[in-house]
Order: sequence, then structure tokens, then C-alpha cells
Amino acid sequence: MQYSGCEIFAVYNTVYSLLSHPLMSLPELISRFEKDGMALGGKFGTSPKALRDFLESQGFATSFSTKEKDFDTLAAAYPSLIFTMYNDRNDIRKEIHTIHISKNNDKYLAHNVYCNGRTVGPYPTFRELIENINSGKAKGIFLMGIQKS
Repeated sequence: MQYSGCEIFAVYNTVYSLLSHPLMSLPELISRFEKDGMALGGKFGTSPKALRDFLESQGFATSFSTKEKDFDTLAAAYPSLIFTMYNDRNDIRKEIHTIHISKNNDKYLAHNVYCNGRTVGPYPTFRELIENINSGKAKGIFLMGIQKS
């Protein structure tokens, strides 16, 4: 989980944010994605498609984009987000990371960015939040908006 479990933490945090309680325990969620969703045996974490399939199977509505130009519009339309990013836009060796982003009073708050329990934000726009992650080096790969159906 330390190396390739960030996507599962993002799903857990998203569900908790939307429902104020988890759907299942974290070990149960991990087991579920170990059975269906690991990318290259977990070496590349969990597939974004598996995240979306799981959330939709649990009754959530989702929408996603891989185009950074669409991220602000998508982010504005949903109360909860899962965001996959390059940690450093200039050095792929710094790997990727997936986080949950919640919204409260139209302000964005990123969870588990540095794997230390602290949050980043709040910021008034999605773009401003991302510009304040990893000293502005983060670059978006995938953004999924999630809401209760």
C-alpha cells in the first residue's frame, strides 16, 4: 500500500467524504482491488478504470477526463474528485500519485498529497490547488468527478 495503494486511499477518502462513512473497511477495499484492478501486478498501482467501475457499481455517478484543459470545468461540476498526477512534470522518475480532492464552500482541499495525513488547501480554484502541490511541479494525468447518484 505504501508504494502503490494511493488510488485505493483516494477511493476510500472519496466515499467517506460523500457519505460521511465508509462503504467497507479499508482491508476489505484493498482486497477488492487486489482481486480486480491492479495495474501490472500493482507495480503501477490501481487502474483508473477499476476505480471508476467500483464507484459506479456502488451507485456513484462519475465523469472523467485525461485532458488538462477540461479539468477546471470537470472539477467545478462535482463535489468530490480523484486526481492522478505526475509528481514532477519535468522528471517522470519522480513517479505518479493519486489523491482525493474534496470541496467545501466551493473551495478545493487535497488529501494524502504527501502521505503524511496533512491536507493542501483550501484554494478557490482547482487550478490554484494544483499549482500549490509539489512546489508547482505537479502535472495532471487523469481527473474523475464523483457524486452520489
